[in-house]
This record gives sequence, C-alpha cells and structure tokens, in this order.
Amino acid sequence: MSLEVSSPLMVAFLGEVLNDQAQKNHRTCFEIFEGIYMSRIECVDKISDELDKQWLDDGMAYETSHGVDWNYKEFSLVIYSDDNKPCGVLVAYTVFAEIYVENLWVDSAFT
Repeated sequence: MSLEVSSPLMVAFLGEVLNDQAQKNHRTCFEIFEGIYMSRIECVDKISDELDKQWLDDGMAYETSHGVDWNYKEFSLVIYSDDNKPCGVLVAYTVFAEIYVENLWVDSAFT
C-alpha cells in the first residue's frame, strides 16, 4: 500500500506526527524535511534487514548523543486475585528511557 504525500493535508498530518520529535530538536517539522521530497509512504509487513539495521543504528546514535542509554530489557507483570490465582498479565520491555507494552491480558472472569 502506498500513500501520496504531496497534498497539503498529508503534509500537515505528517507534521503533527513528527511535531514532538521536531520540538525536541528545536526545529519545525518542515525544517526536518527541508530539501527532501517525499513521494510516498509505504505500509509493509516487514522491513528489510538492511533498513532495520539503518534505523536502529541511527536511533541508537541519536539517543546515545543525548545521554540516553540503550537499556533493552523484557519484563512481565503478573497480577493475582485475592485467592492467589493469576488474573492478568502485562508483557512489556524497556528501551532507551521508555517502556513499551506489548500485551495486556485480563482474565475474562474479571472483565
């Protein structure tokens, strides 16, 4: 699937998506793309190994240059009911200075 991004609406949307990152760098989202023409955005099931390495290396370099450590660690939280039976699980990981939740399960008896 490809999306044309030449319309002002799509450019505005991309601006909103990138606004947080742009503010962290004290630049506007349009300055990020100055001199770059994006012709499309493609939705893919899996990126190539080469592109995966490229974004990871660049992201790690950026984070490290700002004093953030690569601290990837998977963890889970198990929630127990009063009778000590598992009734929920949160599966997550930390990386850089963030926590990402992969899955959250609550036993149907408690929903």
